[in-house]
Amino acid sequence: MAAGIIALCDQVAALIKAEWEPGLPNEVQRLYEAPVTISELSSLVGRKVYVFPTNKLTVGAASRGEDSLTWTVGVLCIERYVDAAIVPAAWMDALVEWVENVVEFAVDFDGREEANYLIFDSRTLWTRSIETDIYDVDALGENKLFWSAIVLTFEEVAEV
Repeated sequence: MAAGIIALCDQVAALIKAEWEPGLPNEVQRLYEAPVTISELSSLVGRKVYVFPTNKLTVGAASRGEDSLTWTVGVLCIERYVDAAIVPAAWMDALVEWVENVVEFAVDFDGREEANYLIFDSRTLWTRSIETDIYDVDALGENKLFWSAIVLTFEEVAEV
């Protein structure tokens, strides 16, 4: 099962990269934990997106001969405001819009139409939910940091 979640995280990272096309120093990485904490980000340059597996994989019966698998992936989007001035609303507006339009759009496979499934490694998944903490108030106030945490839940019905 671990290989499935790793492949899913790699796929999510690739989808975000394809939608966003980040240039240096911006980046999208698949990893297991954020390489820094909020208090250590004073030297952060550019927008960073980290994709990582969570500890959640749920297996249940879907029907006779089929299992329902639920995969959970975390996405962390961070960027530091580098000017000495107060963080302007326009900067925050642009980042909030970016999270909604780029990140969430890249991974929204609702499965309502046949073409709207995430298909990879002979798996067919759809997005069950996207839970987004748009920004962390403390990170913004104390560190001029945009810190958006997203939890993606994907579902798959697989034959057993």
